[in-house]
Amino acid sequence: MSTLYEAYYKSPQEIKDVIDSDTIGDFTRDLVNGTGYENQKSKIILLVASALLQTISSDEIESQLIRLGIEENTVKEFGPAIKKFLNILLHSISSQLNTLPDEIAEAEAALSAIPQVRTMPQSPAGSEPVYTSTQAAILHESTAAPAATDPSGPRWDTGH
Repeated sequence: MSTLYEAYYKSPQEIKDVIDSDTIGDFTRDLVNGTGYENQKSKIILLVASALLQTISSDEIESQLIRLGIEENTVKEFGPAIKKFLNILLHSISSQLNTLPDEIAEAEAALSAIPQVRTMPQSPAGSEPVYTSTQAAILHESTAAPAATDPSGPRWDTGH
């Protein structure tokens, strides 16, 4: 059973969405309704989900139905119906997956069509000052000790 869970987590989101929805349950309910196999509904749901996740092949569906104890005459009805249902689901999912590259290309084309916006006004060369100091140099200048003063000059603590 762990392979079913592993396949679920590795599957595309579109397949997870189908499995998480009531789609398979509704199909299975309609399939078994009135056949006497209503008590096998949950096992058939797992079988269809396994086939959708490709943990079993579509050729194995009928043999798995027989293993569930379903009569061969009913298997001949259920098997093709399940395969047709799976083909419809897979076709729908693959068409959703195939549109994604087209949507990405369309979005990239729309983004490249947007003109570049300049956030700062452009000024003629030489009209703006050019600063060559680095931030570290400016910080160093502001924290450096003041230059030594002439010792013969007035000292504030002597009153001269």
